[in-house]
Amino acid sequence: MLPGGWVVTLVLTVSLGVRCADGVGWSSNKMLSSSSLSSSSRQLGGSHSLHDRIVSSTTSKSKTLEDEDDYFDEDYKDDEDLDDYLVHPRSSKKGGSERREWVSIDCPKELRGHCHCGHQRDPNDKLRVRPVVNCTHAGFTDTDFFKHVPVETEVLIVVGNELRELPTNLFGPNRDMLSLRELDLRQNGIELIRGKTFHHTPHLETLILNYNKIGGDVLIEHPRIFSSLTSLKYLHLTGAFHTDQWTLLNGLTEMFAESNLTHLLKLHLEQNHISRIPNPLQFCDLPSLLDLHLGQNELTDLVLDVEACLSSLRFVDLSYNKIREISATSGLFALLNHRNQMGVVVQLELYHNPFHCDCGLDHFLLWMRNMTLKDPDIFRHRTEMRCLTGYPTSNAKRMLQDVDHTECAPPPVTMTNTVINRLSWSVVSLIGLVVLISLSVAWVRLRGVPSCLRGSLISAGNNHPLLATTTSGVKYTSVDKEEAAEVAHV
Repeated sequence: MLPGGWVVTLVLTVSLGVRCADGVGWSSNKMLSSSSLSSSSRQLGGSHSLHDRIVSSTTSKSKTLEDEDDYFDEDYKDDEDLDDYLVHPRSSKKGGSERREWVSIDCPKELRGHCHCGHQRDPNDKLRVRPVVNCTHAGFTDTDFFKHVPVETEVLIVVGNELRELPTNLFGPNRDMLSLRELDLRQNGIELIRGKTFHHTPHLETLILNYNKIGGDVLIEHPRIFSSLTSLKYLHLTGAFHTDQWTLLNGLTEMFAESNLTHLLKLHLEQNHISRIPNPLQFCDLPSLLDLHLGQNELTDLVLDVEACLSSLRFVDLSYNKIREISATSGLFALLNHRNQMGVVVQLELYHNPFHCDCGLDHFLLWMRNMTLKDPDIFRHRTEMRCLTGYPTSNAKRMLQDVDHTECAPPPVTMTNTVINRLSWSVVSLIGLVVLISLSVAWVRLRGVPSCLRGSLISAGNNHPLLATTTSGVKYTSVDKEEAAEVAHV
């Protein structure tokens, strides 16, 4: 007979081996040891933690993340070429398609039927797993369920619900979510975020608020909404706002200044209809910022005072904007020639902009050729950087790297301008003639006609219908020997 403790250990080992054989979370050649499992269990919060429930539930089967609870979607794929700062479920190839697997367990009763709860191996530490709660398209219309999310949760995905307002103390006034590292709140129709919403989440590193309807005045009225997120590294605000760009930029300035985001590494502001950033110091309250994502906006240039601040900046995404030229005096050209504190040239993402390839682009084309010779990989998607128009016109549609000749187009002269000028002079001349005739008639009526001109006017009046009509009503008075005689000419 084996001692009771050995029997329990043997049962746990066998059940974990069965899980690994089924491809659940851990591979068969890298199975977690019982000591590692116990260690992870203690880290996750005692006998009632999510981790303990996965060990005790020997009949649970693997859950493949698909559709409603698959949160590795297009929002993240754009960042695959950069370092993978978001942590996602591990992928495996089955039947030629990519499938992501985790270990599913029961959620707290308040979340059952709405959310999926489980564990996923931590890609930063292969010997431990992390608790994940996924409430994608769960049908929530209020935020009370946040108060029932297990405190040991490290990744919380709440996507595609109707949560118009996020209240103060989202997870409850007395609940510390000390383990929470990633919070995904995309596509929830959020319009209002109250002050102190994210209190009690001091270790949150990734916050995603993409595709909501947040008013710009929220940042102005509550500039400290992120002030408790002192560990925040990745902030996603793609298409998050429903306001004009000036209110948004003013709100962001206030928020950056008041929220103490000193550890923020990456900021996403794509798809927010930004056409201009007038303040060169707009991002200076983010001293650790490495990557700035401004793609899919309406920018034609970008002026940043990188000498005064942003000493660590290494990458700016400006793809899908409205940049036509990069002249030698533009802010973009200055940014291209800047090296950060590590001596690295700031990399710009510029593909899918409507470049006009004439002599105004010469400095950039020369710079591009020289830098490409030194480092062929300095531009990502280089073949997608094309001329929309150009001079000579043969440059249109060409890749920028293939443009070898440009000219300065002559100033446009159109027939429309010439016709308008001629018509304007004709109208002015006609108006002047009418005014002159009117003044002459008025003078004749008021002062009478001098005798020296009387005969001429009578003769002209008899021969000219306009003057005849005018003089027919003119009367004058002569005074001779204090007798007034009125003579009317017919």
